[in-house]
Amino acid sequence: EIKKQLGAAGKEGQERIARATQIGEEIKQKAQAETKQEAEVLINRARAEIQRERDEAIGELRKEFADLTIMAAEKVIDRSLDKEAHRQLIDKVLEESSALKKD
Repeated sequence: EIKKQLGAAGKEGQERIARATQIGEEIKQKAQAETKQEAEVLINRARAEIQRERDEAIGELRKEFADLTIMAAEKVIDRSLDKEAHRQLIDKVLEESSALKKD
């Protein structure tokens, strides 16, 4: 009878150990999945932030480039055109911009 009880107790102990091991593995897998998901969220946020900052930097560079181009063009025009040629150039640009608006 004692051998039966010891055998049953040993079997029950083995089952509890197996169950505890299984529960531990499930908890581990769940924690890994949650950690992976959180990492993906953080990576996606970082990528979005990097893209936003990149777009802002490109926009700022374009604006600065446009400003520099305009300044350079103004200096070239001021040096190379007399008042009449300057007036004709302005009139031509105004005509072209009016034509573009009609299209």
